[in-house]
Amino acid sequence: MDPSTVSSYVYYFWQDTETNTHGVTIASSEKDEFELVKELTFDDISAITAPENEGGNGEGPSWGDALVSNDGSRIFANARNADKVVVINTETREVETILDVGDRPVHSYIYEEEVWVHVDGDGGFNIIDQNTLEVSEIISASTGGSGHGKLLLAPSLGMNTYATNTEEPAVFPVNLETREVGPPIEIAGGDPEIGTHDKGYDPATGLAFFELTGGAGYSFIDTSTNEVAFDLVPIIGRVAETPDENYILILNAAAEENDIGIWNTTLDTHTQPGFDDRVTIGGGVSVNGTKFYLDGDDWEA
Repeated sequence: MDPSTVSSYVYYFWQDTETNTHGVTIASSEKDEFELVKELTFDDISAITAPENEGGNGEGPSWGDALVSNDGSRIFANARNADKVVVINTETREVETILDVGDRPVHSYIYEEEVWVHVDGDGGFNIIDQNTLEVSEIISASTGGSGHGKLLLAPSLGMNTYATNTEEPAVFPVNLETREVGPPIEIAGGDPEIGTHDKGYDPATGLAFFELTGGAGYSFIDTSTNEVAFDLVPIIGRVAETPDENYILILNAAAEENDIGIWNTTLDTHTQPGFDDRVTIGGGVSVNGTKFYLDGDDWEA
């Protein structure tokens, strides 16, 4: 998985399926050079995912997301096949504790002083207090009790947001302050073969938009009413956004031409669902983990 960077150190989480090993390599990145500082392995985690004939669950090692706390003092890493979150102290560069969470933690999100961990096997979230390390009970964002999902966080959207679920043709309204989940908003005509996955928000139009599974397109929801504005729009790809919310990209790795669709939310002529521009970069765009960084006045991904 992608490394997590804390100050001048890089934490690269890795797994070895042949030896059933979970590990992290810590390196110093000062002076544009990398120097090995420490390597940790997690025997307690690996024992859980060991082969069944060795007393494990037989699922093998696998990491989910790893996030840095707001103050940089901790890293929260999801051991998804062990149903654990590993907490690393960045000052000592040692494991501080290992937290129990629900079934198959994959994606995580920082909201204020909390870490929202999506547990796919339970179709909901455990919420971890970054300071006390208290773990909440599972907050369900599904009707069937399972499903891979994501949480939409956007600076201008505020506390009322949405969660997706790849097993259901719906998105779930979530209040981040009260932790309440509202009734599902049906999309894709309620087709049980379609679920929801990636997500984004356009502050200029007030529309939240959601990728539909199986290449079924995108659905758009008016966040002021929670009503579907556009459904089954033939857009294919994953979402990447600049932190200032000025540019939203849809990255289509399967397209040979026009593999990036662009919404420029600063334009007077901007609207949705049509793109403001389309470009081709060739060679296949990366749809996983694309993030933007400001270089002077330019955004780089």
